[in-house]
Amino acid sequence: MTQTSNEIPASQPLSPAARILWIVLILSTLYLCYFHNLGALGLVGPDEPRYAWIARDMQETGDWITPRLYGMPWFEKPPLYYWGAALGFKFFGVSETTARLPSAISALLATLALAWLSLRLYGAEAARWLLLLLPTTVGMIGFSHAAATDMPFAAMLTIAMVFAAQLLSLAPSSTQQSEGAAASKGSFRSSTSLTSFLFGFFLGLATLAKGPAAIILSGGAVLLWAVFTKRWRDAFRCFHPVAIATFCLTALPWYILCARRNPDFFRVFIIEHNFNRFLTPQFQHIQPFWFYVPILLIAFLPWTPLMVVSTSFGALKLWHERKLSPATTLFLSCPSSAYSFFHSLSPSCPATFCLPYQQLASCWHIVSYA
Repeated sequence: MTQTSNEIPASQPLSPAARILWIVLILSTLYLCYFHNLGALGLVGPDEPRYAWIARDMQETGDWITPRLYGMPWFEKPPLYYWGAALGFKFFGVSETTARLPSAISALLATLALAWLSLRLYGAEAARWLLLLLPTTVGMIGFSHAAATDMPFAAMLTIAMVFAAQLLSLAPSSTQQSEGAAASKGSFRSSTSLTSFLFGFFLGLATLAKGPAAIILSGGAVLLWAVFTKRWRDAFRCFHPVAIATFCLTALPWYILCARRNPDFFRVFIIEHNFNRFLTPQFQHIQPFWFYVPILLIAFLPWTPLMVVSTSFGALKLWHERKLSPATTLFLSCPSSAYSFFHSLSPSCPATFCLPYQQLASCWHIVSYA
């Protein structure tokens, strides 16, 4: 299977009036979909009140290491959401709005990251449409308004994969984009080090958002990408020493400190809330293997028909041409596919396990094949 080049399509420049109109439209869409009426509803379900309470306890006690629910250690999830909500409580007061603010900010960051990659690969027009399509889907609006760990995890993993795409030369670097500019070896190494740093940093944040799933999904994505493209040597760029060091410095300190303070941390978190959650029906999320398909179709409303048509067109094009156009499309889709497959095999598979990362990948399909 071969790859096409990553040349950026030429797009007509916008007039000043059209540029202002697009800016206003995009900013209004992002605000209305991600930040408007965050506190309109009280905290719902079992998860939102529990996560918000843990974050409030963290802010009040000043213990930023051990999550506690009603005074007792609670190791269901790592602390990234709790940290974000606790900081919101500290600076903006305790409310439903500040409890949901980490998810809204995460949704915004993931959208901007995909728009940046779309700009590099497909041009400004594709980036503009992505900034309008993705925030207006039912799933992104819902998860950005939830005081939960799902959107922070999906956002950090998405951003990490965007930098991994650039690290693997799937997206043109700034030096590649400048016509006639000969990039020096030193500047190339500096750019690679910076990209490796950002990849390791955001992958570390994803691990702090939901645990080892971030490593499994990102590693599985690189492996699947290498299988399809036969670029095994390039895949090792993700193991750049800067990326490994940055990941360890970002993710490991909390795990080490929490384990030292709480001897049963690894048993509860790793065994019960990771392995048992996947291997047993302990958490009572029993669903059929096709469960994620209708969930994703509903979450992508009102753009579900567009997603189905564009994905079908892309699959047919890939089948006939035997080309990745570009390889980034497959690369970003691999974690989504792996996530659905493995959790469909699991006896416990709540809907939030596939969303909202799958939704980000699905929107990418639309931009790629539009």
